[in-house]
Amino acid sequence: MTINGALCFVDGKEIRCKNIPKDDVQTVVLDAQEKSYGLIVIGEKDVAVLDPNGEVDRIFRSELAVENLNLAKPLDMVLGQRILQLTAFFSADYESELMRRIPSCTSGRWHPAFTDITAKGADKGEGIKAMAEQWGLDPHDTIAFGDGGNDTSMIKAAGIGIAMGNGLESLKQEADYTTTTVDDDGVLNALRHFNLI
Repeated sequence: MTINGALCFVDGKEIRCKNIPKDDVQTVVLDAQEKSYGLIVIGEKDVAVLDPNGEVDRIFRSELAVENLNLAKPLDMVLGQRILQLTAFFSADYESELMRRIPSCTSGRWHPAFTDITAKGADKGEGIKAMAEQWGLDPHDTIAFGDGGNDTSMIKAAGIGIAMGNGLESLKQEADYTTTTVDDDGVLNALRHFNLI
């Protein structure tokens, strides 16, 4: 499962894809260009980055340690693909205004500076259900780990939803269990807690 559950595949075979309608992609891209906010356009194969103020680079490279932004492709090339996610760098106040203009999409904010916009139904919860079905499992027999707002649907859909200690408080409220932080062996400690190892 990748791109917040928008694209799921097993052994290289696509089992689920929920891309953003082209009209909604166009609405967000034009809005970002008009209002000069950062936008990451994630296609099924490539990524384009609009970064008029350097905010995308600063946050992704400095805060989140993402080092491959230099692999971004031209916007026109990426817009020729199915678009799976738009990561928009604007406030939560503006988010509600824009989302009214793209009703077939949903938003999952996991950082104060940006939100991940995907097609409705393209969330991690639906992704975990699709993956479980592909393997012949009941979703209640799965475990999910998360730390951000974009993990909420997955935490709710899994049989056991585990929030990382460094996760958002709102996610911890939805989780069945909160483990330690990522840096403090949170996954290992949770697996031990549930006697899985």
